[in-house]
Amino acid sequence: MILSLAFIAFLITKHLSDVNLRMPPYYVVESIHGAGKGGKMHYDTVYHRLQPFDLVNQLGSHITRDDLEGKVTLVSFFHTSEQQVVPHLSATLQKIQDTYARSDSALRILSITTNPEKDTVQALKAYADKYRANHDMWWFLTGNTQKISDMAKTDFQVTLQPSGTDSLLFSPVLILLDKHEYVRGYYNVMDSARVKKCVRDIALLMVEKTRNEE
Repeated sequence: MILSLAFIAFLITKHLSDVNLRMPPYYVVESIHGAGKGGKMHYDTVYHRLQPFDLVNQLGSHITRDDLEGKVTLVSFFHTSEQQVVPHLSATLQKIQDTYARSDSALRILSITTNPEKDTVQALKAYADKYRANHDMWWFLTGNTQKISDMAKTDFQVTLQPSGTDSLLFSPVLILLDKHEYVRGYYNVMDSARVKKCVRDIALLMVEKTRNEE
């Protein structure tokens, strides 16, 4: 079902101008500026862009914000010990990866661990292989615990939560970024309707054109 929906969405968006499409909205407001003109107030909303970061993936390579430029990116926060939601989360991401395997590397998937002490590069590599991750497309990232926590809170405004009696945190929410690292969607992986929308929104953002690209 995910595969067919993504294929249909991609075919539709490939042949239609984004003027005729309802594109995913922007999230995470950074500031709102108001100015008076002609006796009326006009407001300009500035949205938050993902801040520069430096994390390490399952192959030991450093990944930064620059590696995401021009790519649609799907982000999640997880840890490999969580056994209630994360297996479903990872299986869903595997399906999304396979759906867009022929999209000319237009998609990046970031699974960021909240338990760097246990989720070492070697452990993440084994976990990635378990879900047949394409190492050029789907990156399992580790780094400083506090910086990762701050990233979830500040860049994505995602609340990390414990699973059962486990004090380690994760989120069931997928976060979608556009080609310029702005948040364009949130999707609870346990809600199949939201996952379908996520797949469709990925296709829309892949063909979205900004003023600089027109």
